[in-house]
Amino acid sequence: MLSTDTSTEPEVYIFRAALVGLRGVSRKLAVRGDRTLEDLHGLLQIAFDWDDDHLYVFWPSGKFWDREPGAGFGRPGFCRDSGDRSARIRLDWLGLEAGQTVVYLFDFGDESRVRLKLVDIREMGGAPATAILESRGDAPPQYGWDEEDLGDAA
Repeated sequence: MLSTDTSTEPEVYIFRAALVGLRGVSRKLAVRGDRTLEDLHGLLQIAFDWDDDHLYVFWPSGKFWDREPGAGFGRPGFCRDSGDRSARIRLDWLGLEAGQTVVYLFDFGDESRVRLKLVDIREMGGAPATAILESRGDAPPQYGWDEEDLGDAA
């Protein structure tokens, strides 16, 4: 259920972001509630060292490819054709609860999948808008190769 109450100081949402299919690769992320899913997308791009050159979508239901109307929140400007809503929605308007899992899909071709478990919602206490709190394991290269592998071909 969406909420638009902005009468209180924003809280900080703490997520454990785990790459699906890769054991031991996760990031602990903090995002203020007055920030958007679009901001969370940007933080995921940094956390996993991805180029922001593909479409993406979040499903707060925790189900990849959720078919319910309006279940997804995608890249602004591209999500309307799919029936999804814009990711320019504040986290504190989503009605998320600690323990809930949100799923994120980046790159509809290669389908990089991330499970985001909301582990805590804390008082802000001067927290930055977004932060990477912990990094476990090395994320694989975005395209399965990197420029060093190309040698003279690059």
